[in-house]
Amino acid sequence: MKILEVKGLTKYFGGLAAVKNVDLSLEEGEVLSVVGPNGAGKTTFFNLISGFERPTRGQILFRNEDITNLPAHEIARKGLIRTFQANLTYGDLTVGENIMLGHYGTHRLNLIKEYLERPKRNRFIMDNTRRILNIFGLEQRNAEPAGSLPHGSMRSLEVGYAIAGEPKVLLLDEPVCGMSFSESTKMIETIREMMRQGVSSIMLVEHNMRTVMKYSDRVVVLSYGEKIAEGKPAEIAANPRVIEAYLGEGYVTS
Repeated sequence: MKILEVKGLTKYFGGLAAVKNVDLSLEEGEVLSVVGPNGAGKTTFFNLISGFERPTRGQILFRNEDITNLPAHEIARKGLIRTFQANLTYGDLTVGENIMLGHYGTHRLNLIKEYLERPKRNRFIMDNTRRILNIFGLEQRNAEPAGSLPHGSMRSLEVGYAIAGEPKVLLLDEPVCGMSFSESTKMIETIREMMRQGVSSIMLVEHNMRTVMKYSDRVVVLSYGEKIAEGKPAEIAANPRVIEAYLGEGYVTS
């Protein structure tokens, strides 16, 4: 069942088409990777889906609702939440405080309801913060300033912050960038565990092709803003057009 569907998505900046006539769907429970060379339009594509850019034309459906022209905060509240290439955590707050803050970013507050349900809500936030810290291996760093974390832990914190917002679809923009293979493997396996605990589907932009090929159910390839291929990882790895545009001759998945 489709949870996210994109039809003819196009974005022009002046006369340049950063994204052009892209059709794509994301299924319930699926991990879909969007790959391509630098400048292929991947981040612009994410910006369009998540409401940070408005498309020139095309349609975006999330859980059968048209969200094409909704602002980013409204899209996030509906359960489609993203991360960014750059770390956007609050460095002066502790690790635990960052995760706690993530619970509030996607909820519209009703003051009367908030007052009546505050004790119950606070218990949930505390319990869920501990759960997320434990899952990402950050429980021992709970009281440390987030800005003091090493790179791998900082990326984990950002994903944990996004998950605290209770996403149904999680858009991850280069989540394992700069990580070692063991760190990236642990990160993706942790994210897949989160899927079993409530996140329905994941779409990721990633240049680490070992991670893409190992953990993706499907792969979409963009080049110069256009979709040039789509299929299972093995099909993408053997696609002559993808090899020419992105992977290069002699590419191996191991």
